[in-house]
Amino acid sequence: MGAIFARELKSHLRSLRSMAAIAIMAALSGLVFTLNNIRLAYPTLDSSVATFSLIVAVVIPIIACFSITDERKKGSDGYLATLPISASDIVFGKLLAIITFLMIPNAVICTFPVVIGFFGTPSYLYSYAAILFLIIFEIFVIAMSMAFSALFKKGWLALTVTYALLAVLFLLGSLATLMPAPIAAAARFVSPFRRFDPIIYGKLDLSSIVFYLLLSVLFVMIAVKYLYSKTARVRKSSKFKLSLPCLVTAVAVIALSALTALLPSTMRWLDVSANSVYKRSVTTKQFIKSLDEDITLYLIDADRTEEKLVSFIERYCDASPRLTLEKVDTSKDTDFRAEHGFNENVDLSFCILVKSEKREKIVSSDTLFKWYNSAYPDLGYMSSSQLQSTITSLGQMIEQYSPYYNSMSSSDKSKFNEYYTMYQALSYYSTRYMDVESVLNNAIEYVTADYIPTFYFVSGHGERNTQGGPLDITKLSAIPPEASMLFINTPTSDYSASEVDMLIDYMAKGGRLVIFTNKDNNDMPNLSRLLASAGLSVDKSIVAEDTCEVTINTSAAALAMLASGDKTVKMNMEGASAIAKDSSNSALKYTTLFSREIANEGSEEKTIVEYGVSVTNNARPMLVWVTGADTFNKQSDEMLSEDESANYTKAMYTVSSIVLWSSKVFEATVPAMTPVAYDMLEFLTIKESTPTVVGTVFVAIVPILIFGAGLYLWWVRRKRSAMIE
Repeated sequence: MGAIFARELKSHLRSLRSMAAIAIMAALSGLVFTLNNIRLAYPTLDSSVATFSLIVAVVIPIIACFSITDERKKGSDGYLATLPISASDIVFGKLLAIITFLMIPNAVICTFPVVIGFFGTPSYLYSYAAILFLIIFEIFVIAMSMAFSALFKKGWLALTVTYALLAVLFLLGSLATLMPAPIAAAARFVSPFRRFDPIIYGKLDLSSIVFYLLLSVLFVMIAVKYLYSKTARVRKSSKFKLSLPCLVTAVAVIALSALTALLPSTMRWLDVSANSVYKRSVTTKQFIKSLDEDITLYLIDADRTEEKLVSFIERYCDASPRLTLEKVDTSKDTDFRAEHGFNENVDLSFCILVKSEKREKIVSSDTLFKWYNSAYPDLGYMSSSQLQSTITSLGQMIEQYSPYYNSMSSSDKSKFNEYYTMYQALSYYSTRYMDVESVLNNAIEYVTADYIPTFYFVSGHGERNTQGGPLDITKLSAIPPEASMLFINTPTSDYSASEVDMLIDYMAKGGRLVIFTNKDNNDMPNLSRLLASAGLSVDKSIVAEDTCEVTINTSAAALAMLASGDKTVKMNMEGASAIAKDSSNSALKYTTLFSREIANEGSEEKTIVEYGVSVTNNARPMLVWVTGADTFNKQSDEMLSEDESANYTKAMYTVSSIVLWSSKVFEATVPAMTPVAYDMLEFLTIKESTPTVVGTVFVAIVPILIFGAGLYLWWVRRKRSAMIE
């Protein structure tokens, strides 16, 4: 085999056709590299490697389809048949010679990542993994071309059939999107060109490597079988000698390729992406491994536009037998929306429904990605909606003030320009990051948690507005552990001593209470004892009025939703009783929510009277008490005047803000991961003249040198032949 290898390699080096072919391959590859990477300042080969495969499919048959037919044309195949070497040695020698010969243009391609390194930061792992995959594809094309070279007597016929088959396979893969799903999957599986899809997205697909190599073995066996079939010296005993091995190999190609394609993604492909976008942290791996119940993730209406996202989710689920991934197409599964309570108008594209036996949670597509702009790091990672909202606000401001730009002062112009620069940067230079790992960890923790913090209205004593989630305290022996906050709203009868003990114990263990009372509650001794446990009581020295105007403390954390630029915000409060505080417990801190000043008789000094207080225990929310409950229990249809309507709005915001501050939310224990850059690395720093220089080198100079070397070797051989004659 060594002699055949050396003979064939020398033959290709001295062949004008072969040298012209690899020169063309080098030139076309250089052209693609220059246009896709240098001219566009693109730092990875993902946009180029698929095009390289098309160049390979065009060039290699020109070399390999004549490897056996030329022997027949010259009559040297009969001579080879007399040598003490097997047909397989001859075929493998020719195959290795062509592979080695093609290392010339492949060496040129291998310099592309190095060139990128002069202008930016390439991913060498991805680049050379893609080139390795390309070389394995080349071996497949060489083997197929040699098989047809053995099957047909004429080289041009072998070339035509090879091109025809490659064209059919290419079109089969390209048109797969127009076919029904099962046929499309089969078409993508069969087409060797679609096998480049994973490597484009940074996945070194081991199943595709197996597919190429098995097909290469099959075609080599066919070439061995038919190597001498077109000569007069065919040994009859060998006519069907390799038919069974060929058949077995063909079956193995189908079976093993199908089996490897069915392997979990963790075994089927390697992450060679530029940003290690498919990598899962050690924390996530440990969390997934610790799961002790089955979880199903429904990936809804996901197409191939976000291939890396889908691949990450597949890889995430394949890491544990407890996780099952199901892809849902709501246009076909018409019952899915109704089963899970989704409105028909809600866009579920790329949403993920995470479901366990306990509960389910929908993960919005807006949370899967974050946007970050390095020029404005203070903005942090923003969701798509947050980024768009910021851009829209800046755009509206710019549109509003741009007509007055010429009349602005220099400082205002400077500020306007800053906003305009920010608008441009956020609109065009924000980088997308994938945050799926943290989002899925959080969602799985949520659906597997023993209980989820839940906000309850206490009921059982005639309380108001308990329809939102009543918890009948008269039927409880202990407050349930999931109670994140209890809202006691104006009970009409007093609580029992045991019920108050239960509520006090609940607060002592970290529970939170919101209590709204009116004048009728002031004489309920057990309710008063509950408030006294937090150092609060009614100040009966100050007579409650029917209506008073109070000042809202918008700086209080419990009233954050009412914060505004106004120094004072006031509202009318009905039937509010004054609150007295006992500050002897140093662990308890009080913050005034509503107050007003009352003039003292015979003195210019004024007394501050409080009608709402928040209490924290060692900085943890513990209790909120508001005494003017009648103000907050009115209905919107009761408000008629403009002032009453404004008061109602403030009251509703007050309740919402207090509930939001008081309620505990579900907190994940798995730490959040740093989002991973999803789309690409930093653009290359390219000067205006760089594409011309690089293009001249790789499209002109290198190919000319390759062909010139071949022309020189051809001339030397021709001259020697003439001297011998």
